[in-house]
Amino acid sequence: MEHYHKVLNDYFQCWNEALLSKNGDKLRNYMSKSFVGYWANSNLELPDQYDNTYDIEAVLKQYDNSEKSFEPAPFLCERMEKSLL
Repeated sequence: MEHYHKVLNDYFQCWNEALLSKNGDKLRNYMSKSFVGYWANSNLELPDQYDNTYDIEAVLKQYDNSEKSFEPAPFLCERMEKSLL
């Protein structure tokens, strides 16, 4: 379980560094060639997608004084722990 927490913490730390530097190169290291992400604020029926070729820098430039964080829900932690047993 600690491994998942470390990966998520590293991922969000990478986002926070990118938000400050406006450089998305390190973020792309988390994305495989087949990676497809979905923007959280997009339409639920047909969410806006992004991949490792997306212009992340353009998105980063839209944000000042921003920070990303992740707090797992307790039920999710329990489910992940059970799946590791």
